[in-house]
Amino acid sequence: MEGHAIMHEANPLSTTEVPMEREKHIKERRTGYEYRVVTILLKASLKFGLGVKTVNRTVFVNKVDPETMVSEVLEFGDKIIDVEGTCVIDNNECRRLFDQKNIKANKKVSVLVERAVTEDTKRTVANDMDEENEKTVSMAADVKDILRRGQTHLNEKAKVGILSTDAHREIPRDRVVKVDEERHQSMMIGMDNEHLANNLRKVKKDDKDAK
Repeated sequence: MEGHAIMHEANPLSTTEVPMEREKHIKERRTGYEYRVVTILLKASLKFGLGVKTVNRTVFVNKVDPETMVSEVLEFGDKIIDVEGTCVIDNNECRRLFDQKNIKANKKVSVLVERAVTEDTKRTVANDMDEENEKTVSMAADVKDILRRGQTHLNEKAKVGILSTDAHREIPRDRVVKVDEERHQSMMIGMDNEHLANNLRKVKKDDKDAK
């Protein structure tokens, strides 16, 4: 068998093989994924059109606008490993690298990407990207016990509160509200609707005694 280089099908991802100095940024080559350095050409007539998100210190492409600088070389779900040879683990750092002056001067930027190429690996990437939205915080058993006992205590207090549904409960004397007729003071209370003031009914002393 002759020693010909293995050629990939026409695919923007297959543009450039990974050079040795950037190969070290790939922690592990996984089955079902392709690893290539793609070049994004910066054109003033097009917008950049790239959206990225970070999940577990991994930067994923989560948006590729059509007819933009990145639409021909990047796809939804691509993992960005490095930008111009600098490893990225955060979307903010990734954006900062894309915005460097030397990149704008060269009018191009190279990106090392990992792309899922099988149905199984594509599903794996989709699950990894959704992991951020599915995270839940599991409470320790002792914390759950404290919360449970606290809720029980609140429920017990509610049973003996002044709003208890037990209509036959006898109210303790120290909780009965009493009005000292000799020391009480009268005051005017303002209303939001002053025009309704005439509709208020004055309470007669007999009414108070009846209560």
